[in-house]
Amino acid sequence: MKLKINSKQALQDAQHALEDKFSTGKYFEITIHEGKRTNDQNALIHCWFGLLDMTVFTKAGYDAGYCKKFCKYTQGMAILAKRDDPKSQRYLTMIRNGFKGMTFEERIELMDDHIPVTSLMTVSELTELADWMQRYFLIEHGVRLGEVA
Repeated sequence: MKLKINSKQALQDAQHALEDKFSTGKYFEITIHEGKRTNDQNALIHCWFGLLDMTVFTKAGYDAGYCKKFCKYTQGMAILAKRDDPKSQRYLTMIRNGFKGMTFEERIELMDDHIPVTSLMTVSELTELADWMQRYFLIEHGVRLGEVA
């Protein structure tokens, strides 16, 4: 049995399903995995990427889309590197080995949509990236990022 809990109703449904299973007297184990990022998180981060491209990066001579690549490389990969699982570590090792001998700017340019970083993140990992973006761009560029209405 696999249960996805992403709302109060889903939580109640899962609780009932577990109670039904428990009532049969059968032994079972539960493993909890944090879900992927939420649509709201994803929309907010991408809104910030666009805003920062316009206010910081294009003014400095970079192409549109640079912010996303910059954030993925400078902080996103570091967040993913904290993971304990072997699959993530192999992925990051493969990416890093491909970067050997490249300059910082060459590495940034390779961080396009073909190298997934943010799409692999969980809710808490994307929250960590968002928190870093708020701190970094306020301190380094004087840009205050907040919720978008």
